[in-house]
Formats: sequence, C-alpha cells, structure tokens
Amino acid sequence: MVSKILKLLAKAGLLVSHRGVHGGYELARSAAEISVAHVIFALEGPIALTQCSEHSEHECSYEAFCRVRDNWQRIDRAVRGALEDIKIAEMAQADFMAGAPGRVAESLIPLGSST
Repeated sequence: MVSKILKLLAKAGLLVSHRGVHGGYELARSAAEISVAHVIFALEGPIALTQCSEHSEHECSYEAFCRVRDNWQRIDRAVRGALEDIKIAEMAQADFMAGAPGRVAESLIPLGSST
C-alpha cells in the first residue's frame, strides 16, 4: 500500500525516487511549496464534493433545474482553497494544530519502509 502511494506521488512530480542501498524517496521541491491539495489530487484525482462541482463534462440528470449547483461550486472552491493554503511543511510540524512553530522533517523515506 505504501509503495503504491509513493509511486503515485512520484508520478505526480511531488517525490523523486533514488535507487540503491541508501535509496528512497524525497520531496521533489520544498515542503513549503507542496499543498495538501497537491497531495490529494495526486492520490485521489480532482477535488470535488459533487460531480457538478468538479467542472467536468459529466452532466447530472438534475443539472437543468438544479437550484443548488452554484452553491455547491462555491463550497467546492472554498474547500479547495483551504487545502491549497495548507502546505505539507505545516502538516509536518509537531504542534501544527496549536499554531506554534515546529520542526519540519524532509528526510528520505527508505524503499520498502512501512511508514
């Protein structure tokens, strides 16, 4: 499971893999430049709460008379914006939830590691 996640993140350009005895994965760019939205998009695809809010060409059978579509799209933009504002550097801080400064760990994840 972890190896699949690492491969998806590497495919999305968020990680770089290194082969060999001391190989593993490392961030492709600074943790302060990678948002939670980037990670979710890499693992799950477009961030959308409803089908109509993902701005795809899939049409719902209620679209023609839906009175809440604009509101769902507004909610979707707010959620996506919030996820884009949170960087993984913040998530790595020990006391992220308290808002206090913490230490960011940007070390290699060894190949075959379960974490």
